[in-house]
Amino acid sequence: MWAPAACAAAAAVTLAGCASSGGGKGTIKGASDGGATSASPSAGPSAAAIKLPSDFTIDFAGWTRTGNGPKDAVLADAQNFIRSVRAAEAYHDRNGPFRKYSDGAAATRVSQDIASMSSYKGGVTITGTDRYSQNKVEVTGTRAAVTYCDNQSGTYSKVMRTGAVLRTSASPKDYLRYANTLQKDADGVWKTMTIQVTEDASCRS
Repeated sequence: MWAPAACAAAAAVTLAGCASSGGGKGTIKGASDGGATSASPSAGPSAAAIKLPSDFTIDFAGWTRTGNGPKDAVLADAQNFIRSVRAAEAYHDRNGPFRKYSDGAAATRVSQDIASMSSYKGGVTITGTDRYSQNKVEVTGTRAAVTYCDNQSGTYSKVMRTGAVLRTSASPKDYLRYANTLQKDADGVWKTMTIQVTEDASCRS
């Protein structure tokens, strides 16, 4: 787990934990695989514009499509929200793509996490692999609810100044279940509005 789960103190509920440095585009496993059940929904051209560190991987191999167009559209923007948050944390970007994919309390939460990461040990970023799975979605009109697991056991903070990786032992705080609400905006983007996070041992897989 990234060391400053402490960086947002109540941080079994930290949005992304605390994060990796470097430029380039990170790997997103499962994001472009084929198949109706094992691959992520199509992320669209906007996902390609979200830059991640080269030593940080988002693994969506355990993320599944529903086969329902409206639901899969929600899931695609939920993935883009995750990508954009990790990018914002990695580069301490308070005005990055996460602004497109979030609003309200969720956007405020991301900004707070970025501030925590900027100040912890003089600034940390993310490295390693962050795994997502067990996604579910419900849609009612322009509102939606999405839940999913986040296995952070292979994700660590990295001090930007020195490059030192702050490795930690696996703990229950590495396995998180998110329950987010989303709202469709005038441009058709599903924005994450609220976030609830709980520790969940079943998210180990």
